Amino acid sequence: MSMTHSDQRYAWIGADYHYQSVSEAYALHWQFDHPAAGQPLARMHTRLHAGKLEQLCQRAQENGMAQVTLRAPQRGESWRVRMYWHPHQQLYLIAMHSDERSIRTGAETGLAEAPLQAVAPGALLETEEFRQRLAQQLERNRIQQSSLALICIDLDRFQWINDTLGSEAGTVLLNEVADRLRSVVRSEDLVARFSGDTFVLMVNGLYAADDAETVAHRVVERLSHGIYIDRRELFVSASAGVAIFPQHGRDESSLLRSADLAMYAAKRAGRNTYCLYYSGLSGTQHTEAMIHGVDLKRAISAGQLTLQYCPVFDNSRHRLCGAELLAGWQHPQLGWQGSAELMPAALQGEAIPAFNEWLWQALLEVQQSLSNLPGCDLLLVHLEEPQILASDFITDLEYAVRNEQLLASQLVLELDAEVALAHEGLVFDLQELGFRVCLRGVNAVLMEPRRVHELQPDWLKLDAAHVQSLNDPGNTSAAQLALAAPTIALMAEGVSSAGQLSQLINQGCALMQGRYFSELLTLEQLSQWMTLEAG
Repeated sequence: MSMTHSDQRYAWIGADYHYQSVSEAYALHWQFDHPAAGQPLARMHTRLHAGKLEQLCQRAQENGMAQVTLRAPQRGESWRVRMYWHPHQQLYLIAMHSDERSIRTGAETGLAEAPLQAVAPGALLETEEFRQRLAQQLERNRIQQSSLALICIDLDRFQWINDTLGSEAGTVLLNEVADRLRSVVRSEDLVARFSGDTFVLMVNGLYAADDAETVAHRVVERLSHGIYIDRRELFVSASAGVAIFPQHGRDESSLLRSADLAMYAAKRAGRNTYCLYYSGLSGTQHTEAMIHGVDLKRAISAGQLTLQYCPVFDNSRHRLCGAELLAGWQHPQLGWQGSAELMPAALQGEAIPAFNEWLWQALLEVQQSLSNLPGCDLLLVHLEEPQILASDFITDLEYAVRNEQLLASQLVLELDAEVALAHEGLVFDLQELGFRVCLRGVNAVLMEPRRVHELQPDWLKLDAAHVQSLNDPGNTSAAQLALAAPTIALMAEGVSSAGQLSQLINQGCALMQGRYFSELLTLEQLSQWMTLEAG
């Protein structure tokens, strides 16, 4: 088969799934940064895309030709991808054609903009240029479905040095800091000074969150060494916040905001450290400022933490079927503070292990009462990202199951979908211990339903923010999830009206939570309600 002039995106792939040759347009489309000839698909693409291409090869070998549509809604483009199998040559031919059904034109999306010139290795960028380059890199990563990290760095107590030794010494210090940051990252990464003593790094080509944390650790460690100014050795530390695309932001503004929030969390944790962004950091600064790590540790020791219960309603049976267990603290000034509000203080006071240990003991105490409630088939345990990422999380859970008779089969552990996607094997480990798993916030990963499906959780949950927007025209995310993952049950939280209830039912969602059904209850109130329904 010969290629016509219009077929510019094409490549030959061997039977061993190694590229034989690729066209220039094909390499440009996939943003290959080194020659593809002789390289396996698994090296040139993300695991997700490599797997898709191998599946397409297999279908082509069986049928002679296979076809799929590749869409990029963010770019307003789509392509028809065809794979041909040549049995005599033992080669695959892949050809990509622009789909006539493109969502929007390049002019409409602004993608016709000329690329920026290359950055000189080690250059220190200004804010606006950094933002432009970040936006372009994010667009490439959306196509390749690959990750990058932003690391926001702020010097600790820089103003004191500037005020004491003068602005000239402050300038020398900032220049030395910039040099040290450039020495930590690679030539293809970006370094920018945003304002004052705040710097931002962009680190591309990540395989896991641990890679970004390793860089952040090197940054903090490198900046902690003494700096000589006028023959005087000064010591300056830094606080760093890490945010990862796409888990913590899908555009430059949201990603920068997440990194900034994580940086301030590192400052609250004692400075001279780093923090990886998590969803709880989006809470109000007023609340976070008033809850301190020491206070939380004292509250845990004094047994002041409690559980509240959010009923789960099964619309298919028109009755309560269980509850979600929410850990929190009845703060003397702020009132009830759930685990999301407590996580910054727990990180600051290094109280995550104590918090988790309290939770496992609390579950042991109430599990018998909950399992004996008539009609109580579902017990969800709400978990936040820092709890899950604690180094001893799985070990402690396993000990509670093996040695303390925590009945894993009766519990459903609920965690963020983004956390599960970022830490492969987590869902499997929990299910191996006998727990069932619910992933919440799945609307944030609708563009990657297959990845969510591959995790094989027991439930997917739409979050409250998404449920509140159900009245928006075209919002059919529950239906999309039902189609993308037909074997996984759906539930939703934050239901507050009959209209939302009706739309969720029509879109295939049966299990619901929210104020439409009930406020948070005590264990006694939940027991009375379920006993009354059973009678």
